[in-house]
Amino acid sequence: MGCLRLIGAFIGFLFVATVLTLVGAIFGGVISAFAAGGNFSGFGSEVFSGSNTGVDIGAGIGALLGLIIGVSLIRRALQINWLKQHGVRVGATVTEIKQQSQMQQVPYTTSEFRGGRSVMVTKYRTEWRTVYYVTAQWMNPTTRQLYTFKSSALLSFPRKYPEGSIINVLIDPNDAGKYYMEF
Repeated sequence: MGCLRLIGAFIGFLFVATVLTLVGAIFGGVISAFAAGGNFSGFGSEVFSGSNTGVDIGAGIGALLGLIIGVSLIRRALQINWLKQHGVRVGATVTEIKQQSQMQQVPYTTSEFRGGRSVMVTKYRTEWRTVYYVTAQWMNPTTRQLYTFKSSALLSFPRKYPEGSIINVLIDPNDAGKYYMEF
């Protein structure tokens, strides 16, 4: 399972880096065209051919952002793998389940008629989704210190863990701030 988690994180890394690089290149091309007088007639593949500093800078910024996000995905996957091998499993009491609505932009492709020919165009629509966050607490029986754990966003309501129930949390024996809630 740990290997699959790393493979998934790496695939996520490649996807995020690629998308952000492309978005950065497009954004850089638009800014470059705007800076060159705002003439967008004929704006197309010629902006991306040859040497275009705006495209290069935009792609570089996108790639850098993709790298940062990708590295954080891989680091989290490695941390979870480490916790599954070396962490201490504790039973924390679920104290709260918070529901939150989140907006996300979802791309879709459509065909449009432009300049006498049909072209594929990517557009975006706004969708709302509900996510859930679980908060649980555990008291270290030795030190009597109370720890609070918060989950990442869950896409479905955690029916198995109502308030007052016990959920397993893997903690780093040297730093309880590094943890993984097992759903």
